[in-house]
Order: sequence, then C-alpha cells, then structure tokens
Amino acid sequence: MTAKTYLNQLRSLEATIAARKAEAERLNAERTYLKGVSYDGDRVQTSASHNAQFEKLADIIADTERSVVELAEKRHRIINQINGLQKPEYIELLQLRYLEHQKFEAIACTMGLSYVRVTHLHGEALLAFQKKYLTQ
Repeated sequence: MTAKTYLNQLRSLEATIAARKAEAERLNAERTYLKGVSYDGDRVQTSASHNAQFEKLADIIADTERSVVELAEKRHRIINQINGLQKPEYIELLQLRYLEHQKFEAIACTMGLSYVRVTHLHGEALLAFQKKYLTQ
C-alpha cells in the first residue's frame, strides 16, 4: 500500500459514514411518514414491513457506529504517525492535505509557498512517510 492510499483511508471512511447517515435519515423519514389509509377492501396488518424497515435502520445505525469508531482509531494513529516525521513542513503539509482535506492551492497559501513547491514537498513527505511507516 502506498502512503497516499494509506492516508486517504480517512477520506474514504468519512464518505462511507456520510452515506450511511443519509440512508439512515431517509429510512427513518420513510418509517415515520404517515401514509393514507384506504377503507376499501380487506384490512391487513402490515407490521412485518415496518419491522423489516426498523431492522434495516438498526443495522445501518450499528454499521455507522462501528465505522465512526474505526475512523477515530485510524485518525488517531495517522495523526501520531504524521507527527512522528522529522521535518515540520512535512507534518504541516500532510495534516492539511489528509486530515483537513485541503487542496494544494489552499495549502500553498497557508504555508506561504508556491503551488509547484507544495506538490514537490508533498512527494517528499509521502516518501518519508512510506519509508518510516509502510516499508517492510
């Protein structure tokens, strides 16, 4: 696994969590939405459908909670690893890029460097991270 792929795990997990939360909100809204009652025909109990929706919602919430814990653990580990690098500019750049999800243009402004210098420094920082933490 490359350093870039490893560090991008946070963004991927955050996107997964956001999608699950949106799905849970949608299911909860459907579950609580009152539907019109038809008085034509036979009356049939529909609790099985509601139970299935509730179970699906509970599963999504449980999966989301597990993902939130996983994200917190990975984020903590990655923060410690980034902070373990020798050069302060590597630390700042990787924090801005992978923890705050900033674009290179914004990082260049924050660090007072040119865009080109930031992209070169990013490559150096990834190599340093790879050597220190991901090389067998």
